[in-house]
Formats: sequence, structure tokens, C-alpha cells
Amino acid sequence: GGTNTATGIITVNAPAGPNIATSIGAVSGCVGDTVIVPVTINMASGISTAAISMAIGYDPTKLQCISSVTSLNSNISAGFLSNCGVFSGASQFRAAWFNLTPIAFNGLMFNVRFKILAAGTHSLQWDLATPGNCEYADELADVIPNTTWNNGTVSLATGCVPPCTVTASITAAGNTTFCQGGSVVLNANTGTGLTYQWRNNGNNIAGATNASYTATTAGAYSVVVNSSPTCSATSAATNVIVNNPSTAAISASICQGQTYAFGSQNLTAAGTYNRTVTAANGCDSVITLTLSVRPNATSAISASICQGQTYAFGSQNLTAAGTYNRTVTAANGCDSVITLTLSVKQNATASVTLAAPATVCGQTYTTPGTYTKICVGAAANGCDSIVTLTVTPAGPNIATSIGSVSGCVGDTVTVPVTINMASGISTAAISMAIGYDPTKLQCISSVTSLNSNISAGFLSNCGVFSGASQFRAAWFNLTPIAFNGLMFNVRFKILAAGTH
Repeated sequence: GGTNTATGIITVNAPAGPNIATSIGAVSGCVGDTVIVPVTINMASGISTAAISMAIGYDPTKLQCISSVTSLNSNISAGFLSNCGVFSGASQFRAAWFNLTPIAFNGLMFNVRFKILAAGTHSLQWDLATPGNCEYADELADVIPNTTWNNGTVSLATGCVPPCTVTASITAAGNTTFCQGGSVVLNANTGTGLTYQWRNNGNNIAGATNASYTATTAGAYSVVVNSSPTCSATSAATNVIVNNPSTAAISASICQGQTYAFGSQNLTAAGTYNRTVTAANGCDSVITLTLSVRPNATSAISASICQGQTYAFGSQNLTAAGTYNRTVTAANGCDSVITLTLSVKQNATASVTLAAPATVCGQTYTTPGTYTKICVGAAANGCDSIVTLTVTPAGPNIATSIGSVSGCVGDTVTVPVTINMASGISTAAISMAIGYDPTKLQCISSVTSLNSNISAGFLSNCGVFSGASQFRAAWFNLTPIAFNGLMFNVRFKILAAGTH
């Protein structure tokens, strides 16, 4: 067979540039200046991004980061976030942006600002060691490869005035709180070429231009330390407190016979006394005491009890007449001796005979017999009355009687009919019939001297009832009545001699 051959030229191009190059600018300034550091972007043709994440590290002892940016590119102004902080122990400026629509742009992204705190050249470095801190992504959230990140610097500009490094401090050579008449030496920090001006409460103290100052009055002392006409520092204030001697007035009282301890003095008499002590502020305090002496009290009282009773007098329970004493605390807090004169009153006795039912001191007795009843407090002297009660059998509730009269044959005689009601008895109806011999007596139906209690509705007549000759009377009322004495008189004409 044959052999096929071919010839040609293969060209290898130079390596392609990055898809995106991000750079931090290099700027300079003086200590205390706020510098503007540009952050720029350069995208290759055909490259766009939908998300940005970046982190710039800095030394916080040399630079102070300001979270807000300036000159933010309008392509990423919507949804842009930035801040300064400490993240996983590192001080960083962080920025982020996201949009569903990818964008392609070049040039300034934004300016980040730093305040220069110290002289020197200070690096601004991208955090490429932490995944996700410095990257671009497309709309599918895929990280865009082949990106470069160029660091920047902040350096000290030429012609800057060296920073003022002088410091000012005060060291007290003793206690800054003391009593009136004392003092404390205040020492400022020293150094070559330093001058001083002492102040009290912010006002310069005339002639106080040495490194030390002796303070004798209260106030907030500070010192201004100068190293040049344009370099000075003012110390923090040192407060000096001067305590004055104090006085106090107190009052106290004791009872007669008591002692009041006032320091080393044991006082028993009223008067004014002084003592000197050390106050809480360490200075002298003069205390003036006005002492009064309250008198003890006495009083006399009298009381009486009934025979068999007990009188409580403090802790004593007394039953016999006599004179007794007890000691109590008076209104002024001192002793009060009370003298009691106690008398004993005798109980009363009485003997009573009553028919049953008999009620004595609220108790009713219905059975005949002899009883002893103690009527509490019923005696005239307020003591008990001991009653010996004899109860006799009870009488009738109502006793009705026909009187006995006399007369001659042919006379009309008046015979009384009387009533006696027991206590508590009343009646609403009366019915009575009196039998007689019609051959010897002639009955007259109408009565005389009718009691007014039964005059309304009273009826009477004479007649033969079931074969018997009788005088009959009747009365009724809805309201019961109680009365005693004559009910009425019934009249008879004597027809024959004899007792009828």
C-alpha cells in the first residue's frame, strides 16, 4: 500500500488575559487624613457578572475603615451592600452585590475610604484565602473563573507634618481626699523639652507651670503638656476632695435612775454634752447631745369584785380584798407603779314561794319543789342573787264562782258570777249554764253589772233545757281577752223558804 503524508503550520497564541481583573488603588496622605482609595474593574470581552463578593483586609491600628463608599458605579448601585468590621478575627472592608440580570462594565466600581492613624505604608489586601470572599458569579450562580485581584496601599505623603505624640498624665503622690488644711502633690509626666500649665476645673492656675503642683483646695485638676507650640496634650482630670470638719446635734432621753453612755461618759443628769469622733470622711466630727430625764410615774386605782370572782391585775389573779402593786411601762417609756385597792362585794340571798308554773331569772319551774337559782348580776350591788325558790302546785287556768246570797220569800236577789284567770290565760268564747229548782226560785233572764270586756255579743236567758231548768249565758269574739273579777249579776226571785 501507499503512504499518505500532509504538511501545515500550527500557531499557538499567547496566554489569554483574565476574565475579570479587580484592582485596589495606591494612595497617600498624612496622619489624620481620610483618603479615598479607588476600586476598579476590567472585564474581558463577552464576560458579564450577576454577583460580586469582595473582602479587603487592613491593619486597624494604622487605618480606620469607613463603611459607606463614594462614587458607586450606577451599574451596581441597586442592591449594593458594604460595611467595615471584624470577621473571623480579621479587620476587613466587605462589599456585595447581586442582580438576576448580568452586567458588563469597566472602570471605577466605587471608592472606599480610610482614615490614616499612623505613619508608614499600609497594605490593602484581597482576602483570597477564604472561599467566597473574593469572587464573581454568573446568573446561574456559577463562579466566573480566571479572575485576578490586585492589592493596594496607603502610604504617608511627602511634606506631612510629623504627628504630635506628646502625652499628658497625672500621678498623685498621696491621697487625693483629705481634710481641710491638708494637701496632695500632683506630678505630671516628664520628658525633654516639655513645658506645663496646670488647671483646676478647666481654668489655668496662675504661676502653676512646673512638672509638680501642690493642691490644697478641692477641684478637678488637669495639666497641659507642651512639646512645641503646635503639639500639646491635656491629661485626664484628677479629682481632689477636701472634707470639712462636721458637726451634728442629737437628742436623747432616759428614765429617772437610768444611765446614758455617750462615748466614755456615763450620763445620769439632764444637760448638754459634747464629744469628738472621726467622721466617715476621716475628719473630726463634733457631736452635741441634749439629754433629758423622764420621771417615773405612780397612780392609784380602786376596783371591786363580787364574792367568788377573780380580778386580773397584771400577772396576779386576786380574790381577796386588799392593796396590791404592779409596775408597767408608762406612756413616756419609763416605769409606772400602779397601786390597786380591791374590795369584795357580797352576793345577795332571797327565799321566794311561787305557784307553778313559776319563772325566776328567765327559768320556768313547773314541778312543785324547792330549787336554788343563781341570778347573775341581779343583786342591787351588781353581784349574783342566790334565790331559794319553793314551787307550790299550780292553780286552775280559770276559776268561775257563783256567789252566795240571802233574802226573804218574795224578794228578788242579785247573785254575782265572778272569774279569776291565771297569768297568761285569755279566752275568746264563754259558755255557761246554772241549774236551779224552779219550785223554789224564779230566774230572770237579763243580767246586771255586765263586765265591759264581754258586753259586746253577750247573750243570756232562763229556760228548760233537756228537762232541766237553767240560766244560760254565752259570749264570743275573735280577739281573746283576759280579765278578772265580776262577770255579771244573775237575778232570782225567792219562791219558797230554805237554802236553794
